[in-house]
Amino acid sequence: MLVVSSAALTLARLAPGDQFVDFGGNQAAADAERHRLGLDRPWAVQYADWLSHVVRLAFGTSLA
Repeated sequence: MLVVSSAALTLARLAPGDQFVDFGGNQAAADAERHRLGLDRPWAVQYADWLSHVVRLAFGTSLA
């Protein structure tokens, strides 16, 4: 499971493009959203944070 999740994270980080391109050219809003989601942190920190949530069975907020 660790290998698969690490591979998925690595592939997502290596993919070209940026999910915040459609912020209408508002770089400040895009940067604020990246910070809110923790995407401005190093990938190792993001992975460790995600893994700690998985261990605690805290999978985040449901959209439903």
